[in-house]
Amino acid sequence: VILSNNLKFSAVYYPPGSEGLLKASFASLRVPAGSLKNGGTVLVASPENPLSYENVARVSANFDVGIPVEKTAIPLELEVPVESNRDYSKAGLYRVTVDGPKWVGKVDVVNKTAKANIDTSCSVFVGLDEKPPVIDQNAMPAGPGWIRVAASDKGSGINAESIQASYEGYSLPIKAEDGKIFVNTCLLYTSDAAD
Repeated sequence: VILSNNLKFSAVYYPPGSEGLLKASFASLRVPAGSLKNGGTVLVASPENPLSYENVARVSANFDVGIPVEKTAIPLELEVPVESNRDYSKAGLYRVTVDGPKWVGKVDVVNKTAKANIDTSCSVFVGLDEKPPVIDQNAMPAGPGWIRVAASDKGSGINAESIQASYEGYSLPIKAEDGKIFVNTCLLYTSDAAD
């Protein structure tokens, strides 16, 4: 059974264990064999009023993905047309929430088409986070040898693996939790004592 309207939505019923391609003018979704163990209807829909956000530049249509399970056994492969003439090195798939956009994951863009994997129902769009995180300049003590620095990012969030701290050329150990960055300052005292 196929229901389709290129302007608003496309829906396909997939029998258990089957595979296929769900296509609409604003997105396509490849359903791999085995991703829907019990089968069901998958749909993509384009809402009337696309949302825009202050901290993330939307470069695709907003659209909804409906999946008949809480989480697919195998991720579905999403392809979305995007605007041309952009640097997509910072492009990502964002979930639409009442608290603003939430980073889902990185997308690969080839020939004006963004590619990503999803495994749950969601409202999403492809966006560019071009604003860096804001770091509070006031460090607070956080236990012996540690200071805490608050950081926030209203775009894709803060990638804990990309955080680095240094002082006068010395790299300092860090850990990050819930928008807070903890910096170990013990090496500062060691380097001062060595001088």
